[in-house]
This record gives sequence, C-alpha cells and structure tokens, in this order.
Amino acid sequence: MTDLDAAPYAAAAWQTLAHTNTTPIWHSQHSTFAAVLAIFPDGMPWYSLLTCIDDTWLLVASALVGWIAFDLQPRGVLLDLTPVDPAVSAGQVQYGAQTCVSPARHGYLCSTFWDVDPPSPQQQLQFQALHVEAAWQPCIEPSYPATAQQFASAYLRYFQQRAEADWWAVDLLSVPDQAARLRLVRAVLHHAQLPADAYALGCLGAGPLEELLSDWLLDELEPEIAHSPNLRHALSTVRRESEPPHIQARLARLLGS
Repeated sequence: MTDLDAAPYAAAAWQTLAHTNTTPIWHSQHSTFAAVLAIFPDGMPWYSLLTCIDDTWLLVASALVGWIAFDLQPRGVLLDLTPVDPAVSAGQVQYGAQTCVSPARHGYLCSTFWDVDPPSPQQQLQFQALHVEAAWQPCIEPSYPATAQQFASAYLRYFQQRAEADWWAVDLLSVPDQAARLRLVRAVLHHAQLPADAYALGCLGAGPLEELLSDWLLDELEPEIAHSPNLRHALSTVRRESEPPHIQARLARLLGS
C-alpha cells in the first residue's frame, strides 16, 4: 500500500502534510485509524495519526517520535522509519508480542504496530531479519536493520569515504553488550581486506577491541589469531599500557611480540 491518493483518508493526510515539506513514504489503516509515515528532506521522520469520525477523517496528532496515543487512551500506534540498504525489500520486526513483515520503501523500512503500549527500556523494536535477494537473512544486531555483510560494508566504507550515511555502523559498535559488540567486530574482520582496510581495522583495534580487552576477549580470540591477518592487525593497534601486566604479556605473546 503506497498510493496515498487512493486511500479514503488521502485528503486529510495531504492537508496534514501541507504545512510541512515532507514526503509520504508509507501509510496504513487499522479500523477507524490511519497512520502516515513521512520524511523531511534531511531524513527526519514525521508521523501522523488520523481517525474517522462520522465519515470524516481528522488528525489525532503528528510527531517526530514514533509512538502516538489513540486520543486519550493509554494505548496507541508505534510507527518507525529506519534507513536500510537498497537491496532490502522487507524486514521481520518484533515489538512486544507482535511480529510483522515491514515493507521497505524508498530506502526505509516502514513498521507499524497497532494497539500497543508505548516503548520502554524493556520493550523496544527488535529487527530480526531482512529479505535480501530473494532470501531472508538475520539481522546482526536487533537494534538496527542490517545483515552482517551490510553492517561490515558500511563500517569499512565509512573509513574509506567518510560518508555520513554510513556513520550508523560506527555508532552501532557502541552497543553495551560485550558479546554483541564482539559479534559486530567479527563481522568487520571477516569482510575486511588488507591493505585497503588497514586504517579501518586500526580504528577497530584502538576502539572496540581496546574497550573489550580482557581475559574474556583473549579467550574468545586466541583460537583465531594465528589464522587471521585482519585480527592481528587490529589487535596490534590496541593501546595496552594501562592494562594489567598479565593482559599486556598475554597479548604480546599472542601477537608474537
């Protein structure tokens, strides 16, 4: 459903958007409610909720944030536009007990969850999988819709081109869970190529790997070091002077230095 002009709430939607310079990306109807998901030229989303009263569609609210209440009710609709790789045609997204297949339109994954509670630290959107080249591929991290290859490519491309559109991959490496961060690191290591990606791998070492440096990390990586030039290069850039002596010694031994 992408043709807004064909929707019964088209006139109300266009009137709602008339005072903005947004472009509608997706819209959806649920009972007497309808949602319109639009984008400003700078990529900022604009979400609108409409309702039908006595055969007339009226605006309930518009917002930059994705959750809008059903008028004075405690529940509402969660709307989300998140950029995705152009190769993505759809995504499996979960919110609470609901899972939906969200379409990708104009470079955005468009998610709509009706009759839900507002987000909380315990309840957030979870991106599970993406449909890419006629197959479903898992998302590497549930907080962002990207496969392992898409994430690694964006991370490496950022250090080659410094494109702002790829910064999300660098930012994603700040996830608090250390196992999740290591999974992201391994994706970069798997897809990087020396010498072209030497600088990106150095930043990987002086950033995430340095922050994770511990006996736990070295236990995880020790079986891989001898067979991975990318990993050895990244670890060689870790600043170890402030680490406990046994960590310094262990890393030096693993690197053969």
